[in-house]
Amino acid sequence: MTYYLCIDDKEPIEIGNTTLGGTLLAEEGWKYIQVIIENYETISFEYKIKDDKGKTYSLDSFLDKMKRIKIIEEN
Repeated sequence: MTYYLCIDDKEPIEIGNTTLGGTLLAEEGWKYIQVIIENYETISFEYKIKDDKGKTYSLDSFLDKMKRIKIIEEN
């Protein structure tokens, strides 16, 4: 499954793809998620996390889902 970060009305940014083995292959959007986590109290823009099937996740529910899988970040 592919996850996207939607910020305001801009083009969605890919967070990453999950594999059958339970791994997230992180893309550029994963870095944005980390910034949102670090600055959660001061974020002044609207964002949503969606998957390729159109399901929307809150930040908390997305992070809960990510706790159960391995995340591989490319440099």
